Amino acid sequence: DLFLSIRSGRCVDKVMQELSKAFAVISSDMLFEEVVRGQKKFTDWGSIVFSKQIRLLQNLISNLLIAPDYHSFPKSTSNEPLSTATIIQQFEKINEVCMVLQLDKPSDWIAHRYCVKETLSVEEVRSIMLQRIDFPPSVVENVCKSLNKQ
Repeated sequence: DLFLSIRSGRCVDKVMQELSKAFAVISSDMLFEEVVRGQKKFTDWGSIVFSKQIRLLQNLISNLLIAPDYHSFPKSTSNEPLSTATIIQQFEKINEVCMVLQLDKPSDWIAHRYCVKETLSVEEVRSIMLQRIDFPPSVVENVCKSLNKQ
């Protein structure tokens, strides 16, 4: 089993980094597509649960690179913990999706969008907001119109 080989130390650091990055890319892209392009509907509570699941997945993949106990595997050959920056970077867009889903009201995005890297287009924001069952479509449309003007 590949994961057991990695955890037991029989895997080269570079291979482990590339596998973790590939897994992060595939899983975050798949989840992004499911929310933005799919018909998954969310409640306020459902968006919180989804966000927690994303963090758990991100932690699982990151833990392939760095163990909580720095004296155990995995370590790089230089005895430095392997970087999880590439994993975190791959989850930026899906984390932004979670932020949109967790808004109290659609208009909150106008203020929050300045706090993030803003990797989502206005069309993607519209699609994500429309997945929330408690966001009226007319309000979402008005917010997105104001985003287009900015």
